[in-house]
Amino acid sequence: MKTASPSKKSLSRILPHLLLVLIVSIAAIEPNLAHANGGLDKVNTSMQKVLDLLSGVSITIVTIAIIWSGYKMAFRHARFMDVVPVLGGALVVGAAAEIASYLLR
Repeated sequence: MKTASPSKKSLSRILPHLLLVLIVSIAAIEPNLAHANGGLDKVNTSMQKVLDLLSGVSITIVTIAIIWSGYKMAFRHARFMDVVPVLGGALVVGAAAEIASYLLR
């Protein structure tokens, strides 16, 4: 009579799932491990620093784009459609900080 033994191939396929079940069950049993003694506060602080940096950079880039577009339209006689790509890019960059802030809150 043959005994069923798991092959290496089937074991390697099921091992990641078993590890995931183990981690989830440990987190369910001891939820204090997820907080890791204030580590979340450090992450929040660093993400707030990133958001502040993004806000400053986006304000600077939008201001430069508007100045450049105004200069080009006033002194180089460019049409509005010539500067729309620059203003559109400035809009995306300016919105990036606000979108990131919205997603992290």
